[in-house]
Amino acid sequence: MKIVIIDDDPESLALVRAALQNMDDHQIIDFLLPTEALAWCIRNDLDLVIVDCMMPKLDGMAFIRQFRALEGKANKPILMISSRQEKHARYQALAFGSTDFLTKPLDINKFYDSVKNLLANHLGR
Repeated sequence: MKIVIIDDDPESLALVRAALQNMDDHQIIDFLLPTEALAWCIRNDLDLVIVDCMMPKLDGMAFIRQFRALEGKANKPILMISSRQEKHARYQALAFGSTDFLTKPLDINKFYDSVKNLLANHLGR
């Protein structure tokens, strides 16, 4: 399964990547620039996107909107991760097309459960 991670903070990106390394049968593709991630997504299939909310030039909300408009990507699961704690951020992310929303710092157990559930639902398991 291909999981795409997008976060402009190298430390956050490395943390999420490390957390996913403990899960089996995953190919992880990560990007610091959301524009590069979007270009990759145009040309490739994937099973899950994990995207940070606050990034320069193309934030997570705008990324989701553009990703959802791509052919064949309307129903792909997206997990948004954000340091924004207010409920409005969660509601906004879900309205833009995020499938799930978690806040930083990540609760690793909640993160694992979310990733497993999103992949299981996507793959019909």
